[in-house]
Amino acid sequence: MQKEIPRLKEGDSTDRSSNQIKHSARVNSQGQIPTEVLSALNKKYGDSTFLQTFVAEINNKRVRGILDTGSSRSFVLKDIAEQLKLKPSAKEELLIYAFGSNGKKESFDIVYLNLRNIRNPQLSVNIKAAITDRITQGKVSVPSKFIKEIASEKGLTLADDSCSSDIDLLIGSDFICEILGERNLKISKRLMVTNSIFGEILQGRINDEGNVNEIHVNYLSVMDGKMNYDKINEFWELENMGINSQENINLEMQILEKFEENTTYTNETEPAEIHIFSDASPKAYGCVRKVTDGTISSSSIVDKCRLAPLKKLSLARLELMGILGSARLAEYLQKTFPWITSDHIFFWRNSQITLHWINGDPLRWKEFVRNRVREIQEKTNQDHWNYCRGKTNPADKLTRGLSIHVLVQDDVWWHGPDWLTSQNLSFNNSSGSEINERDIADELTKSYVPVMTVTEHYRTDFIDNLLSIINDYTKFIRIISYVFKFAANCSFPESNKFGPVKADERVRAENSLIRLVQEGKFQEEIKDLKRGKGVSNKSKLSSLNVFIDENGILKVGGR
Repeated sequence: MQKEIPRLKEGDSTDRSSNQIKHSARVNSQGQIPTEVLSALNKKYGDSTFLQTFVAEINNKRVRGILDTGSSRSFVLKDIAEQLKLKPSAKEELLIYAFGSNGKKESFDIVYLNLRNIRNPQLSVNIKAAITDRITQGKVSVPSKFIKEIASEKGLTLADDSCSSDIDLLIGSDFICEILGERNLKISKRLMVTNSIFGEILQGRINDEGNVNEIHVNYLSVMDGKMNYDKINEFWELENMGINSQENINLEMQILEKFEENTTYTNETEPAEIHIFSDASPKAYGCVRKVTDGTISSSSIVDKCRLAPLKKLSLARLELMGILGSARLAEYLQKTFPWITSDHIFFWRNSQITLHWINGDPLRWKEFVRNRVREIQEKTNQDHWNYCRGKTNPADKLTRGLSIHVLVQDDVWWHGPDWLTSQNLSFNNSSGSEINERDIADELTKSYVPVMTVTEHYRTDFIDNLLSIINDYTKFIRIISYVFKFAANCSFPESNKFGPVKADERVRAENSLIRLVQEGKFQEEIKDLKRGKGVSNKSKLSSLNVFIDENGILKVGGR
């Protein structure tokens, strides 16, 4: 029996932050007395006071901190210091007390921290903090969703976007001035924000009444009704004896028995073929499966249609998705009916581009086409894919849509095209028209030839700076020789070049330095000579008959 659940009406009240259970008994129209239980829970969030909290980043770890002008020193939790592997740099004895209590001096490890703005790491501050086991005993409120919406409307970015009420860091008066800015903004009667390097820091009190109230109401109704126990007893007794009542025989069992009586099984079977048609349009894609024995008739056994994805795809890609549906239907048929083989399944579509994809190497195409073509080739026989005109394709009805009155009288939809039942059914793999390469160019994978351009910049000022430090040219050559030897050992460890500098190593180092200086001073002249050209008449070297020797060094040939 359906029963309307009563709603809270005006005048019905529930106490704040309390549970209330009401029982009532009313007689319904049938004289039955239901038992009703109403349980209501009203949870109200009262006033919220916000302290000056913020979220910052220390060594890629988010921490939540609080500003406290009543503290003369800054503190950080021991757990945070251990996670960040901060090493104490000193120890200090501090006197910790609150509200006039008498405290005693304790020794604290001191660490240095760099606090960064999470949104803009360039904004940061360095502080010194003492390591402590605990900063606050209670939980510190986080800005509610209501507060964040108010700040967002005013274009403010709150410094505290945390969901946790724990405090990891306390900033005392020793570093508060380096964090807070000069601008204060009042966003309500008792609530204000102060700008800081971490964003807008909230402070004050707000009344959440009317903002966040949670009301949970549960209603339970138990109906006492009469039950026909005689019927239950009869059922129990019959089942125990293993006898079913004649009047309780399932109608489906009667139909099955009638079918068995009127069905005769023979060993003679007629060959049947399964033809699967697929098509697509910008609105949908699908496939239709038909069975024919080649002489009598054909009939539709299943069809499948899907709406086109919201993401816009080309018509050729939609056609390919319809073809993939055909391949999966064929695979399902072969698993369900083991006597059906791939030799008896044929596929029809009216898209030449998709046939070109299927008959080609999947690696030629982009990922979307490649993955689907590979699956189609694995599930079907490529020689059984054929072309048919759109008007004779039953799947065309799926993708274009027909009214029910037209569909009922559509012979192509129910029985397929006329040529499907012909004894001389011809299979055609193409429409006779050639594929335009531009139509498939968008799906071809692009081949990239890696090209590396090396640009050399020669800085002679580097050599000049070294020479200004090392006035001894011989010593300078020896140092460069050791550098080359070290580089050779790094690149080719098997060379094993150790010990003092050899003569050939000194010559090689000196030649390298000469080339470096010359290429910095006479870069254009060296390029012209390497290309087989003469030195330009505008060059200072044009009258010196310069040439490049076997070591790549520019030399003077004479006047």
